[in-house]
Amino acid sequence: MRVSKKQIVETIYTYSLVIILLVAIAYRGGRTHFFTKSDEVEVAVTLESVQNLFPEASSFHKNKLNIIEIKSGVNEIGEALVSTDFVKDNFGYGGVVPLLIGLDKNHDIVGVELLANGETHDYLEYVTKSDFLHQWDKLSLRQVKEQDVDIASGATMSSHAIIKGMKQTSAVFHHLSIENSEKISVKSIVGDILFLAVVLLSLLLAFGKVNKKLRPLYLLLVVVVIGIILNKALSQFLLYSWLIDGMPWVLNWQSVLLFILAIGVSFIGKRKFYCNYLCPMGALQELVNKVSPFKKRQVPHLWKNLSIKEAYLFFIAAMLLFGFVPELNYFEPFLAFSFKIASYGFFIAGGVIVILSLFYSKPWCSVCPTGCFMDTISYKKQPTNNKKDAKK
Repeated sequence: MRVSKKQIVETIYTYSLVIILLVAIAYRGGRTHFFTKSDEVEVAVTLESVQNLFPEASSFHKNKLNIIEIKSGVNEIGEALVSTDFVKDNFGYGGVVPLLIGLDKNHDIVGVELLANGETHDYLEYVTKSDFLHQWDKLSLRQVKEQDVDIASGATMSSHAIIKGMKQTSAVFHHLSIENSEKISVKSIVGDILFLAVVLLSLLLAFGKVNKKLRPLYLLLVVVVIGIILNKALSQFLLYSWLIDGMPWVLNWQSVLLFILAIGVSFIGKRKFYCNYLCPMGALQELVNKVSPFKKRQVPHLWKNLSIKEAYLFFIAAMLLFGFVPELNYFEPFLAFSFKIASYGFFIAGGVIVILSLFYSKPWCSVCPTGCFMDTISYKKQPTNNKKDAKK
C-alpha cells in the first residue's frame, strides 16, 4: 500500500507529541519508572514539620538507625521516624505518601505528620482536617501493626497508603513480620463488582453484543460507578504519577485496567474506546447532549488542523519541561465527581461543562489533554488510497 506524504507527516506529528510529553515528564521527575516502582524515595524533613509534632523542638538529627532525635536546646524531648526509611511502597493516588511519626520516650505516638508528596492538595486537606491521623495518638508503636483504623471516606487510596505506611513502619522497626492486615470491606467488594460489570457492558456495547437503546442507562452507570463511587477517571495527574513512581497494580488495579483497555481495544478497531465508553466526564456530557433540545455544534479548531486539546497538551508538557510544578489535577475537572473532596472551583467547572453540553457536542472532549494523549498513542488505521489498495 502506498503511503502518502500527508500520512507520513501525521505519523511524525503523532510520535513527536508523545516523545515531547514523555521527555517533559522524565525531565521534571528526574527519572521514569513506568512498570516498576522506584526504590529511591527522597524525603525532606524540615524543622517546621518536626515542630508540628513537638512545638518546643529547636533542632533534630537522624542517627545511624534512621531514628530522628529531637532536642529542645540540649535536652532530647522525643524521637521520630520517617515511614519511607522503613517501607518503600505505601503508594497513594499520586505516588509515595511519606509520614513523620512522632514518638515520646516510651515509644508512644504523639502525632503523625504528612511530609511532602504528590497527592492532590484537596485530598490531603480533607485527610488532615478529619480525625483520621489522630487515630494512632497515644498508641505504642508496637500496637500500630494490630490496630484497625477507619479510612477517610472519599480519600480511599491516600488513606490506605497512610495505613500501610504506619503498619509496616511499626513492623520493620520492631523486627516483626510484614503482612497485609487491612480488612477488605463489603463496600470495596461491591464497588469492584460494579466496576467489572460496567467494564463488561462497555465491551459488549462497543462490539455490538448489547442493544444500543440501553446506552443512556449504561452512561448513567459510568457516571455513578466510575465517576462518583470510585473516582477512577484517567487523567494527566494519574499518568504523570505512574511515569514518575510506577503503576501501583494492586492498590489501583481499576485505573490500570482502564488504561490497558484504552490502548489495547484501539488495536482491534475501536479507537477512542475509553473516551466513548468509560470516561465519566464523557458519559455525563453525552447524557446532557441526549436530553438537550438544542441543536449541537462542534467546538471549533484553533488553527487549521490544530485542535484545542492538542494545544492544551503541548502547554502542559511545556510547563513540565521548563520546570514548573503545576497541580495537574487542577487542569482537568474530574475531581468534580468527588463530592466530599472537591473545592467549589471544580463544581463550577463541572457546571460550566454541563451547561455547554446543552449547546455543544461534548465540549470538554474538545479540550481534554488526557483524551488527546490517549488518542495519540492509539492505533490509527490509515485510509486506503484506491480500490486496489483496499483489496490488499
